[in-house]
Amino acid sequence: MVPGFNCDFVGACDQHKPDSCTSLSFMLADLVKQLEDGLPEVLEIWVRQYLHTSHLALQDISRHEANALFLQLIKVVGTKLCTLDERGGATRFSEAETSALVKSLTDITAKGADVVQVVHCIKMMRVALEQYTRGVAASENHKSLMLNLLHCVTDCLEISMITRWQAVKNRDEGAIEPQIVIGPSTYKCIFESTSNLVLITDEAGLILEVNPIVHIAFSGERLAGRFCGELLQIEGELESILSMYPPDTNNELTIEVAGIRKTYNLQIRLLSRLYPLARGFLFILNDITCAVDHRQLLEQRVKERTRALAKSEKLLDSIFQSVGKGILLLDSELEVVQANRMASEMYGVPLEVLIGSYYQSFTDEQGFLVMSKTCRELEEGEVLRVESQSLYVDGRKFPALITVTSMTLDNRTFWPLIVSDHCCLTNNNVITDK
Repeated sequence: MVPGFNCDFVGACDQHKPDSCTSLSFMLADLVKQLEDGLPEVLEIWVRQYLHTSHLALQDISRHEANALFLQLIKVVGTKLCTLDERGGATRFSEAETSALVKSLTDITAKGADVVQVVHCIKMMRVALEQYTRGVAASENHKSLMLNLLHCVTDCLEISMITRWQAVKNRDEGAIEPQIVIGPSTYKCIFESTSNLVLITDEAGLILEVNPIVHIAFSGERLAGRFCGELLQIEGELESILSMYPPDTNNELTIEVAGIRKTYNLQIRLLSRLYPLARGFLFILNDITCAVDHRQLLEQRVKERTRALAKSEKLLDSIFQSVGKGILLLDSELEVVQANRMASEMYGVPLEVLIGSYYQSFTDEQGFLVMSKTCRELEEGEVLRVESQSLYVDGRKFPALITVTSMTLDNRTFWPLIVSDHCCLTNNNVITDK
């Protein structure tokens, strides 16, 4: 605010005289609360108004900054509105009351906006709040109070900004405060120094600006005004590109750059998400070729090891099935969890039935007790031979010599049993002896 400058708001309350000052304050406070709650809609009205004007140099004002401006404006008007009494009277806006708003508007000039654009911003803020205020749940008198104060304070802001601009203009250019150029310089430095490929396009996807790394990567190619999909080797219109690579998500994109196939992490950002007046897109491509190549190498190794393991398992299963003795693998419940074909033939039970059966089905009571005791007492790695009666599927018994050992796998204990028909062994020995 210009020192010593005040705006008077006279007689605004003369027509509205409530029963009590308390009820008036309460109703006016509710009106202010509705404006604060409706800020997202107010902001959209403000954006629409801007799109119908030519003052778009403020499109780099962020959504956060725009929200803060509106909140400050509502606070200034709302604070004064809620102090009105039933008699109305003159209302003045002091420099202290508007200092925060003036500071925020002055910061906008650091982004390169001139006084005409800032004043236009103030006018569009007033228009947006006016349009929204007409639809809130409040009496016409209260809305009138609100709008009169709004006009008063925005007029003050416009005069203050013009006066400040004129004062700066009269100074020597070297005396301009350095913070006016710090903000844009910082952002431009980041834009130019990042190793990512960065493209800024308009709302149709045509390239407006790129950072130096893009010029290097696509040396000799036309960039300005080119459709982003053509440069990034993505087929289809902008709508299909946004469908394949939705904004604010991470996607892999493989393209040929300078004759080399490279893979990038692609992020697309809507500029309007951060800067409500901006219409267009930000394409950020981070080179992840090395990471992808490493991942593919690991995947290839996993595939090769899986194939090798499958071959090993097939070989072991072939050996397991071809052994000339019956093999049973029992778990802690003495259930058969694996068996070979010879065991199936020895007991006369199909392999698919044998697996899943309990060992007690293939021996007598004494044989089951002996095997249970042996498995409980057997130390890991220890090998014992047990003679036991085994049962054929029709109930016939045959003597068997069973070799038992113990093993632990995945913290579970198993007992492999190698079963030999004792009769066959005896007969073979007799023939050999002869």
